[in-house]
Amino acid sequence: MPSWDNSKDDQTVFDVSKEALDVIDQEAQSKSVSASYRYLNYASTYQDPISSYGPDSNAHLQAVSEKYDPEGFFQTAGVGPFKLSR
Repeated sequence: MPSWDNSKDDQTVFDVSKEALDVIDQEAQSKSVSASYRYLNYASTYQDPISSYGPDSNAHLQAVSEKYDPEGFFQTAGVGPFKLSR
């Protein structure tokens, strides 16, 4: 995980990090060793880790959300970029 001292460098660090991850993903795909799964705690804000769990897991998460959070409160409230899309 990169670190930097000046907030004016935020976008530059984000862009360089994204480019590096894209190159790593492309290289892994070219060698047939890539995985679509993205661990939520290690995913970047531009990635979609929830959809990487696969259609069955995603459907299960959706069903649980509909049952226990029918108004979608937890899909709009709180900190964090990753929410279930309805």
